[in-house]
Amino acid sequence: MLTTWLSALVVNQIAFDSTGKLFATDYNNNRIQVFTKSGTFLYAFGSKTLYSYETLGYMSKPQGGSIDHDDNVYVADYVRTVQKLSNDGTPIYRIEKKSY
Repeated sequence: MLTTWLSALVVNQIAFDSTGKLFATDYNNNRIQVFTKSGTFLYAFGSKTLYSYETLGYMSKPQGGSIDHDDNVYVADYVRTVQKLSNDGTPIYRIEKKSY
């Protein structure tokens, strides 16, 4: 089942939390998708369309992700931002580079 989901995505990186949930960057859909250890889809978070550019939660082509010891999720995206989100996808803070 997981192979079916991931084959439809452009995944740049995956990470696992302490419970074994898999977090996959979904580059084309501007979000993170979350699966169980066995590959069942649980939920997705982040969006390019639900949030304006300057707000927490906005993601444009997420390219990298990591999870810390408290199961917070860190996402780096195409527009040079890094966000910290809770395990359920609630935005916590965002660091952005405004100049190129």
